[in-house]
Amino acid sequence: MKERENQSEILIPKPISPLSKDSTIIPEFDVVAEYLKELKHNSSAVATRLALTKLLQLTTESTVLGLRQELEHTIQKLNESVKDISVRPVCDLFKIELGNQMKQGEDFQTTIKHMIERGIKNKNLTKQAINKITLESERFFSEGMRIVTYSYSRVVLECLYTARRRCNISVAVLCGGPDEDGKRMTTELQKRKIITTFVPDSAMSAVIADADMVLVGARAVTENGGIIAKMGTRTVATVAHEFNVNFFVAAESYKFAKLFPLSQHHLERIAPIRGIPIDKKNLPPGTPVYSPELDYTPPNYIRNLWTDLGLLTPSDVSEELFVLYNA
Repeated sequence: MKERENQSEILIPKPISPLSKDSTIIPEFDVVAEYLKELKHNSSAVATRLALTKLLQLTTESTVLGLRQELEHTIQKLNESVKDISVRPVCDLFKIELGNQMKQGEDFQTTIKHMIERGIKNKNLTKQAINKITLESERFFSEGMRIVTYSYSRVVLECLYTARRRCNISVAVLCGGPDEDGKRMTTELQKRKIITTFVPDSAMSAVIADADMVLVGARAVTENGGIIAKMGTRTVATVAHEFNVNFFVAAESYKFAKLFPLSQHHLERIAPIRGIPIDKKNLPPGTPVYSPELDYTPPNYIRNLWTDLGLLTPSDVSEELFVLYNA
């Protein structure tokens, strides 16, 4: 097992010697298992941060270079295994925060200690972001408004609940594709005493035509102010645009990603996109099925983004990304 050396010395990598019978083998940290464990009780963003924080708690590295290499390897493994597009920007920001902490002139162990403290403190990251977004959203709701939403989104759910406590609203929830995640959203809204109607996706034109706004969540916000969200979101945005209904997006700033998809097929080449299982029992054997989980909605369909950084237009996102990634 590698020994820690005096940190004032320059550490030179040594050849790896064969392990003796008495050597203690430290098992490789399983970042995917740690992520999945934390995901049971937290959002994807928080689960990612806690998994990377766990790495800092267990690392035996004693140099900046060694730690950075270990972190890069761990993040690569997490991105390749999890295939969740919302994980990538959180990993990028974690690396930036570590780099900024190292610039403070502290010794190596103090830097690690502060990063671990910050990681644990950020366990409430999602809750804090959503609270800020709901406060930002209040100005958009008024008595008797008819809102359309698509599939399930925790931040949209909280915005609508906050609005309901101030005024009477009604919500039409679109099904959300093959996995029908809109049913979950409908259940949660009704638990909060919000007038809710479940609508099949095929009827979206009818409900959007009579709506006062469309409000959706996002899995990621791209550099140009577009969004990556549940497959079908772009169709919803297109219909809203056709009927001149405002299309709003509620999204946490840790979902801002350095991605710039040019089209749906380009998105599938540059980002991990899972497929949604489809029931094939009524299809001829061997029929190919195309059912990606996410799609890309360009910024020209989006009126505003409600974020924990404030109310943004799509064109504001690139500036906010620059600040986040160059802090």
